[in-house]
Amino acid sequence: MESEAENKPIKMQPVYKKVVGLIATFLAAGCLLILVGTSHKRVTIIDGGCSIEAVAYGGTVGEILNKNKIQINYKDKLMPEIDKNIEDNMVITIRRAVPVKVIFDGEDTEFLSAEETVGEALASESIKYSNIDKVYPDLDMDVSEDMTIRIVRVTEKEITEKHAIPFANELQQMPDWEKGVQKLVREGAKGEELETIKIVYEDGVEKERETVGCKILKPPVSRLTALGTLDSKINSRGEPIRFEKVLTMKATSYTNDVACTGKDGGNTATGAVPRRKSDGGKWSTVAVDPKVIPLGTKLWIEGYGYGIAEDVGGAVKGNIIDLFFTAGTEEYRQWHTHKTKVYILK
Repeated sequence: MESEAENKPIKMQPVYKKVVGLIATFLAAGCLLILVGTSHKRVTIIDGGCSIEAVAYGGTVGEILNKNKIQINYKDKLMPEIDKNIEDNMVITIRRAVPVKVIFDGEDTEFLSAEETVGEALASESIKYSNIDKVYPDLDMDVSEDMTIRIVRVTEKEITEKHAIPFANELQQMPDWEKGVQKLVREGAKGEELETIKIVYEDGVEKERETVGCKILKPPVSRLTALGTLDSKINSRGEPIRFEKVLTMKATSYTNDVACTGKDGGNTATGAVPRRKSDGGKWSTVAVDPKVIPLGTKLWIEGYGYGIAEDVGGAVKGNIIDLFFTAGTEEYRQWHTHKTKVYILK
């Protein structure tokens, strides 16, 4: 028979109860820690134009990228940093580097860039340009794959050149002088100026010139001419005449005989019969150079009277007027070649 002592239940001492209670408490706490520590975190990975939703239970940005088999190249840009701890609802952005070519200083440079703008891409590669250099496309333009950027070197240079300044022609009206009479009062003299010119070069080729300054070294002196304005007078017959201008011309004489014209008789260049009105009549025939006095012009010739330009002559060139006379007359015999005033009548 079993003894009575063997069948009695074993009673746990109070100290053992305390130990068992502590162990149970620690086990419960450990499970809670494990549950808290393994709580998942939602992460969005934006890789270029793609978006990936991922779940992580901790770790860093680099670790979740490795877990999702996403590689980062040395020129790619990653935000946040690769060693940043994962947080719930974190957004990881990857900007992939793309090939870019820059043409400047006669050379082509190719590199990968993950910068957003042209200006940032150039700065990242330490490619310098001045504030007057031209960059194509614009510095704030977005970088794109296989983009070509061109830098045009702009330089400026200033030079100076001396130039003559032409003188002006100044007229002084003389109301007491007959119209057409003029006299040089003062000769003109050219001046001199110093012009400062800015020349703009693009890649060594001249593109633009601009005057940026001008200094007068010697002012010009105007040419002064006195000019008559009187357009009417009383002629030697006591008759008032009005005229456009007066010319001082060399007055010669001719008749319609063979000795003067090489032929006997004949009409004038305008088809009129030559005539001389010396007895108070008007409009005797005269020969002129049509380049000086147009044919058909009515005239008053001092010492001769009224005339009309209706003939020409081989020797009548420039400032010469040939006056017609009736052959064999005393008037013709008394005439001698001299300078006289010829009034172009209105």
